[in-house]
Amino acid sequence: MIGPKMSSMDMRRLAVLVFGWVVVIGLMAAMTKPVLAAPRIVAPQVVVTVLPLHSLVAGVMEGVGTPTLLIPAGASPHGYAMKPSDARKLSNADIIVWVGPSLETGLQKAIVALGDKAQVITLTSEPRIHRLADRLNTAFVDPHLWLDPSNAMALVAVTADVLAARDPANADRYAANALALEQRITRLAVDLAERLAPVRQHSFVTFHDAYQYFESRYGLKNIGFVVKDPAHPTVGVRHIRELRQKMVASKAPCVFTEPEYEPALIHPLIEGTKTQAAMLDHLGAKLGTELLATGDAYFLLMEQLADT
Repeated sequence: MIGPKMSSMDMRRLAVLVFGWVVVIGLMAAMTKPVLAAPRIVAPQVVVTVLPLHSLVAGVMEGVGTPTLLIPAGASPHGYAMKPSDARKLSNADIIVWVGPSLETGLQKAIVALGDKAQVITLTSEPRIHRLADRLNTAFVDPHLWLDPSNAMALVAVTADVLAARDPANADRYAANALALEQRITRLAVDLAERLAPVRQHSFVTFHDAYQYFESRYGLKNIGFVVKDPAHPTVGVRHIRELRQKMVASKAPCVFTEPEYEPALIHPLIEGTKTQAAMLDHLGAKLGTELLATGDAYFLLMEQLADT
């Protein structure tokens, strides 16, 4: 109890003592409160079916996360058989990017069943994609649409929009990455046009009808295909004879095979002619695993196609 005879000095000492206890009690109370951790931002789990698309999506996600490649480089998507590990990838996905059932034929049911919680980007149904009819069956869309750089730009834009909606915290990064990729694709398209201009007058044959988008964009002359159905790569004697006659008549300098298929299938076609064989890699099978997590694979794939 403070008496009336307490000096002013004593009053000041008491005030300091009380203030000190208030501070101590406040600190002790603060120490008993739980410390809340800063919210952890986790990138969406993105699964992409084939390497060229994966490369472009990886470029959009650079600095945030890395998409998962479903179909290994070197495996044909036309007849790919899914493994249990692939099922887990689809089940855990937030976003799935694929071309559509005309390319990844065996994955359609799995994507519907296992990816029911994911947002699925089907490029053959995407309005921003320029689509060409299949030349062997015009009721279907030609699925090799990444071989037109304008479609690569569309895929980048679609992916950036979907990722930004799913992950708003990183929307600015996705937008910046997409802009850089679109500028790079524009430069690539101009460069490819210059590289391919000298060979526009030459005809050639491809293993299957995978290059229509590339040919249409750059005015190239494909006169035929070794196999009609890459999921069942068989070659008939009559077909080989007719295709060989077309090659000789047009003086086609080259027949292109692909790394996913047996090159011996083209030997009866070129035997005894001046036509040479070379390999086109439209899926990036020969690029190397070190490029799988980067946005560079698509550009190297397109440049190698033009050079070959």
